[in-house]
Amino acid sequence: MKIVSLNINSFGGDVDTFEGMKQELANRYYDGNVRKAYKEALSSWNDAINSRSIYKSILKEIDEVDADIILFQEYYINSEAAKKFEEEMRKRNYALKCNYITDKRPRPLCTGAFCRDNNAYEEVKSQFDFDGRIFVFKYEDFYIIDAHMPFNPKDDDRYSDDQKKRAEEVEKQWEDIKEYLEDKKDEKVIFIGDLNVYQRGTHQYESFVPLFKSDVDIRDLWLEQGGKDAAITCKTDSRVDYALVTSGLFERYKYTMSMIPESDEEFKEKWNISDHRMLVVDIEETI
Repeated sequence: MKIVSLNINSFGGDVDTFEGMKQELANRYYDGNVRKAYKEALSSWNDAINSRSIYKSILKEIDEVDADIILFQEYYINSEAAKKFEEEMRKRNYALKCNYITDKRPRPLCTGAFCRDNNAYEEVKSQFDFDGRIFVFKYEDFYIIDAHMPFNPKDDDRYSDDQKKRAEEVEKQWEDIKEYLEDKKDEKVIFIGDLNVYQRGTHQYESFVPLFKSDVDIRDLWLEQGGKDAAITCKTDSRVDYALVTSGLFERYKYTMSMIPESDEEFKEKWNISDHRMLVVDIEETI
């Protein structure tokens, strides 16, 4: 089974971001209030990305990899670019699965999966969601957590007591995922995506570390095959994208993991379809 994961940056390419446009409009017209700028930002962003052909470049990369599952984070599902992209993926026999509607509220940015074999897909109800950022499903007998983990606001220099509730919610998400992985450590679970873990000593990193203790025993596929922790997966010159597996999966399968582009230098200089690298994981049963 081959899996691809990419933070798609809302089809924005390697520079512009939806969050950046939202903040810019808020500062320009709404005294910094991003909620008031939200609808205008959606409209402006849609116009911006439809004038480009980023989705075609992503399709080209996907065709070359030929994966069974394509995982996206920051998938801007309501955009015209996404509609065109999904149409092309259907032609390639992929079906879109995602959790972009919760409590009947559509969310434009979500995590999602394009699965080649629709019969192998099974919906999983989980305690995770966090504004459409965490999507859990079963494919064959593999449990897959496709995640775009939220930042802990405590790691921002501008942190204030007003953000305390948000910080507690982020930390609880990490704790819930830890408990989930601990319960399923002997099963086949893949925790993959943009985890926003980038610097030791941060609160985010302190929530991440317990996954590697003996009670959970998660494995980092990139490091297990000799990759460097200092590898860059984001244009912020940091490693924030991970492919982690339970010991129950790691000990029964052989795998290869790669990144596209292959080198940090090529990523920084030539990659323009996103501000993140693409992760590719190929898993093959050995026993």
